[in-house]
Amino acid sequence: MAHTATDPGRSTPTRGRWGLVVAAVLVQLALGAVYAWSVFNTPLQQEFGWAKWQAVLPFEVAIGTIFIGSLVGGRIQDRRGPRPVALGGGVL
Repeated sequence: MAHTATDPGRSTPTRGRWGLVVAAVLVQLALGAVYAWSVFNTPLQQEFGWAKWQAVLPFEVAIGTIFIGSLVGGRIQDRRGPRPVALGGGVL
């Protein structure tokens, strides 16, 4: 007997993958938002009279946080797999 698409015993290998696609796009958008900070540097310096280091400090903190999170998340992923890392990232 041939399996059909409505057969409840048949597993679909692509089931649930669209959620992963949406999550990946959101992560890429978040990373792009961090790099868009350079657009705000000059207006912040002009508006508030800040030095360059003061305007760049939030970007440096964000990049440092991404570095530390990637380091810790990578270690956890090597030991326990990607699911706890993704869950922790989603909660944070």
